[in-house]
Amino acid sequence: MNKLFYKRRYLSIFLLVIALLQGQLALAQTRGITIQADKPGAPIPKTLFGLFFEDINFGADGGL
Repeated sequence: MNKLFYKRRYLSIFLLVIALLQGQLALAQTRGITIQADKPGAPIPKTLFGLFFEDINFGADGGL
């Protein structure tokens, strides 16, 4: 197969992905989100304490 075939193929896949993302964006914009902040959430136990720090790629040590 020649290079033009692959360029057209990748371009068509790229355009398909863009079209799907635009469709998802349009769907997300039509939906509404309701947040009720006046209702209490789940109770937090008194024994639950501590700190969580996720060291991704040793970022706290300066990275890889």
